[in-house]
Amino acid sequence: MDYKELNSLHDIIALSESTKTTDGESISFELKGTAHRDKFDSGDKNRLAKEISAFANTYGGIICFHFGKDGHDQEIKPFPNISSRIIYRSLEGWLLNSLEPQLRGMDVALVEGVFVINIPESENKPHRSAREKKEYYYRHGTQSQSMPEIMISSMYRSQRVFSYTPSISANIYDEGFRFTVNVKNESTLSGSVPKFELYVFLSKKGMGFTIQDNEYFDSANKYSLTGHLVSGEFFPISIVFLMGPDACGSTV
Repeated sequence: MDYKELNSLHDIIALSESTKTTDGESISFELKGTAHRDKFDSGDKNRLAKEISAFANTYGGIICFHFGKDGHDQEIKPFPNISSRIIYRSLEGWLLNSLEPQLRGMDVALVEGVFVINIPESENKPHRSAREKKEYYYRHGTQSQSMPEIMISSMYRSQRVFSYTPSISANIYDEGFRFTVNVKNESTLSGSVPKFELYVFLSKKGMGFTIQDNEYFDSANKYSLTGHLVSGEFFPISIVFLMGPDACGSTV
């Protein structure tokens, strides 16, 4: 059953029963109860972060967070109305920060007093829990298990998504313009192997220029910089253009 098809407590119970397992769970469905506690506390966050990490690192899945008990004899129960509204606000705001790095695309819905959390399979695996242990998990059958180091390394090597945000600032001086180009790595690519290249093209040939750090333009009149990526950090690049007699501007 799809996440969007869970519109009632009956639908959630039917999904659990359809798993045909003793605990009502599957590789893509998990039940977590508070044992009749009407608070969303640190222990709940630890348990949910583990399951979210496992689903994100495997095939995605759905977590049912309810008022009943965990275990084989669990019964899916709705939270009291007042408690569910308070928990919803806390849970919705916490989800984005439950993993490192953050996982986009998670949804949470309150269905007749039961929270249904949808976790997509990540394109930027692996993700670890942002809670106390900060471990990586994966889904094996109906269990979420710690990920071995070889699996973590394999996931990092297989990443193919590079997301970045460029920004440019410029200041005018007597001798010309100073451009500062910043590239922020928004993806999880990190370490010494992945690299990026930045090219700055001049709009007019023959203009005078100097490049800081003894870098240079090649015959194609472009500037290339190669550097290492560190996830979440900025890479500042400063370039100084001297204004010559024929220089009328530049494009970065």
